[in-house]
Amino acid sequence: MQSAGAEKQVESRVPGLPFWWVLAANLLVIASSIQFFRLPRGEGIRPMSWGMFVFMLGAAGLVGIVLGMRRCYERMPYQWAVIVLGFTPVPLAFTLFHLARWFCGFVVEP
Repeated sequence: MQSAGAEKQVESRVPGLPFWWVLAANLLVIASSIQFFRLPRGEGIRPMSWGMFVFMLGAAGLVGIVLGMRRCYERMPYQWAVIVLGFTPVPLAFTLFHLARWFCGFVVEP
């Protein structure tokens, strides 16, 4: 019985963990997408590893949503923000990518 109480006490120490989890995923997306704004006009690129990284961050965002739905986080006041930020890493990444492509004029090679 003590181990269950201790486990519940450890989980309640970080009530904002799901929020910080999805916020970190979105900040990593922004940090990894900034590199495209430094490319010269007409440069040919193949962003394959960036796409895989964005996919993993999108999966991390979904994990943050699932983590936020756990019983120990059910009274979190900003749970709507966790849900919104959990779904935004992939759309945010591709929006920044296409914005950088439009501003800088680089070419995505097949």
